[in-house]
Amino acid sequence: MSSKKFPKSHRSRLLLLSERIMALLILANVMLVIFDITYIKIRHWYLKIDLYLQKITDSPQKKYLQKVDNLQEELEKNGLESPKVENLLDDLRISSFEIFINRPPFKVIDNYGNLAKIRQIFTTHTRRESFSQAVQIFWDENYLETQGWQSQLAFFNQKIRPLILLYEPKLQYDLIKGIEPFRDSQNYLIAVNELKILLEKKGMEGEEIEPLLKELRGYSTELIDTDYDFQIVNQIVVLTQIKYRIKQHIYSQIPDSNVNLTPTLQILQSLNLLQYLAPEILLADKSSKIAFNTFWSSQYLKRYQWEEELDFFSENIQFLMHSFYFRDLGKDGEFVDRFWLVDLPWMIIFWIEFIGRTLLISYRSNLSLWGAVKKRWYDIFLLQPWLPSLRIITVFIRLQKVKLPDMKQFYTNIRFQLIGSFAQEIIQVVVGGSINQLQNNISKGSLK
Repeated sequence: MSSKKFPKSHRSRLLLLSERIMALLILANVMLVIFDITYIKIRHWYLKIDLYLQKITDSPQKKYLQKVDNLQEELEKNGLESPKVENLLDDLRISSFEIFINRPPFKVIDNYGNLAKIRQIFTTHTRRESFSQAVQIFWDENYLETQGWQSQLAFFNQKIRPLILLYEPKLQYDLIKGIEPFRDSQNYLIAVNELKILLEKKGMEGEEIEPLLKELRGYSTELIDTDYDFQIVNQIVVLTQIKYRIKQHIYSQIPDSNVNLTPTLQILQSLNLLQYLAPEILLADKSSKIAFNTFWSSQYLKRYQWEEELDFFSENIQFLMHSFYFRDLGKDGEFVDRFWLVDLPWMIIFWIEFIGRTLLISYRSNLSLWGAVKKRWYDIFLLQPWLPSLRIITVFIRLQKVKLPDMKQFYTNIRFQLIGSFAQEIIQVVVGGSINQLQNNISKGSLK
């Protein structure tokens, strides 16, 4: 009776379907394992994608700054007496609460991120202990009138805007690997953003320019001279790239700055090949510290146009600064790796499936439990968290067993194509040889 209700072919199809679903789950897990293993190595590519998405996305930060720009535009046209100002300020107070307190869109929300710096600057500037009070007072019409809206918006644009705009190089998966943005490089980029905003508004003659340039020269010296902790994982490679790029940029513009070259190297240099074959030779005795001090000087920025020089920094140096990161250590002194938390739900599924499948094989094949386990030996790799990369063996075998993909038709087509191609070649050779023989016979007059 049960066999009529569940025929054998039906049970086989259900079993095959369950096997295929499980094989696809294992494949997904193996892809996750590969992502985890390669994450540190290619994290900079994920950062580039994330940075690009931030540039093209209309983020809450951009919307907030647009509201500030609308307020500034209205104030410059009609002053505080404009009836639109009150509505604009109300909107900014609500938006400030949302973006800084209620639902901050910032990636780093601890005591060292951009949000923490914004809160500290606002409370210090308004002399309020509560950040909520500080930001509400700042966007108050009476406060702007007594303090002067021009000076307050100048303060906002110089101190707050760079922090809102600054990209925070923190990805969601960084939490699993214990990765945090490197604070020193972030502070460096904040200063660069402040300088850029000041230059756009006041040019090189602004009185705040020279102190900022001096600060950047100090940051550069510290960046080069500091003996980094090994937790700043990628500092050697990244710092070397930064030093090379700034030296190449500065010394290529200074006449007679190249080292003395041998005749062979002089020939390569005259052909503009040396800079591609061995560029480090040209900059071997050059100081990156001097190069940075030159770059962040008012004389240099005036001579070579600060717009172009800051564009160079943005295109060639800034992302390298972003790619610095700090990695936490665990109690065992090793780098933090929380992949086991991500992998735990998968392993629970694998264990349940393994136990159920083992019992089913033991029952249906009249085998002992150990015999059933040996029959599915390749599933053992799914049950251990120490070498997850071995799961690729399991997924390969499981996919082959359930014919995902079904390679039989593929192999058949390949064989037919090979046989057809081989036969075509033979026919061409035979026919070509026959025609040649016929032509020879005709030319000799031997054909009757």
